Amino acid sequence: MIVVQELRTRWTKLSRGAPAASLRNRTPRALRLPVRHVQSQNSFFHRVVFAEEAAFEPRVKEADFFANAKRELAGVEIRSDVSPLLVTFVWSHFGCGAPERPHGQRASILSGEWCQILQNGRFGYDREWAYQSTVVNIAVMIDWNPEVFLTSPPTLTMDHRAELL
Repeated sequence: MIVVQELRTRWTKLSRGAPAASLRNRTPRALRLPVRHVQSQNSFFHRVVFAEEAAFEPRVKEADFFANAKRELAGVEIRSDVSPLLVTFVWSHFGCGAPERPHGQRASILSGEWCQILQNGRFGYDREWAYQSTVVNIAVMIDWNPEVFLTSPPTLTMDHRAELL
């Protein structure tokens, strides 16, 4: 079973300094997965957004199943049509924002392992800058475990964050 958790934190220049930056910097890198799940499904996707306009309180945007052979989200490509599962950071202007970065190395995730991919970006060339930090947690599990990202450190961490000016 493949489980993907995407945590996005969004802010503007209003949260670049204290005290709002303190709230922004406290957003977690992993959360408990929703309890509802059908064991017969072979994949699960969980997206949570922490937005400045909501005082960085978590808002679940999506918690459901996905089953694509190849999926890219927030700069992460997941190849579930091969074994072991392959993941890669793939920079795109739309998904990752500025500045441009090279694509990452392809990584394999075996059953019982999970990886964490960190990336950030700056958006909004024709208006005031907005910023986004994204954490993507990806696990390959045998049995459903809503605590998978909280009970052990990631097997692999890929950090593709850039300095945001």
